Amino acid sequence: MAKRRAIVALTEQDQDHQILIEMAPTRLGDHVHIHFWGTDQVANLSQLGYSTEQAKFIMTQLAAASGCILIPRGVGAFDDLHYVILGRAVAEGNLVVSCESGIFPKSEHLVQVAVDSNVENGLAKALDTALGLEPDVLMIDLVSKPEDFKALFSVLAMGGVVVAGVRALDMADVLRRFSAVDIAPDQMQKWVSLGVERAMVRRLCPDCKKSRDMTSDEKAFWKVEKSVVVYEPVGCARCQNGYLDRRGIFGIWIDKMQSEALGANQVISHCLLEGEITEKDARQVYKRFEETL
Repeated sequence: MAKRRAIVALTEQDQDHQILIEMAPTRLGDHVHIHFWGTDQVANLSQLGYSTEQAKFIMTQLAAASGCILIPRGVGAFDDLHYVILGRAVAEGNLVVSCESGIFPKSEHLVQVAVDSNVENGLAKALDTALGLEPDVLMIDLVSKPEDFKALFSVLAMGGVVVAGVRALDMADVLRRFSAVDIAPDQMQKWVSLGVERAMVRRLCPDCKKSRDMTSDEKAFWKVEKSVVVYEPVGCARCQNGYLDRRGIFGIWIDKMQSEALGANQVISHCLLEGEITEKDARQVYKRFEETL
């Protein structure tokens, strides 16, 4: 007997949800596998950690007639933007088509096309199917092999908005991979609207963090002259080790450069001065983005 499946929609406490029920026969009877997810999975960019300027710029690029948004898959920002783009589709009635190696339910507003990595030019074939649907936004789960880059370039040459995840550690690695493919740098700059890079930092527990004054060395690094208070972890019954969770700090890259308004440095400084992160963690993230630049 073949596997059976059904999708049930329900509303609980004014929140919409979907339940995917799959039943597969076994020697001991039917095995029931239940997937439960909310239909309102739209992430708010500000809640994810983007600054106001960064959020506005990303949404402007998504509303453009064409352009490519590149995201290194090694930094984990792809799935966050996935939900944001779905939110745009829901609000404006646009069609989002995603080419993915693994298909699983995400939203009724998303059309997913499977990429068969076991066949030659698997991504190119999936893109042909996706383009036939005439999407407003095309998402590519992962670009990794040289043939994948060629397929991506063919799509970009046709126009439209494309969001592509690239197997890379950071934006510098993305640019190195692009330069290894036979494409003129000026042409790439015409196609690529922006790149998104994310670093995760530990968030200090607000209940027990301890304040101290910046040292002279720290003032010199951050280029401040007045007295500045920073915070250190302590540990309490709520957090155990001085930290509660983690937050993302994002850098937006345009034409290989990071503009001051869209860069990560302002966000890092804000988190440091507001007592969200330690000076040590802030400095490490700052240096990481500076090295990429």
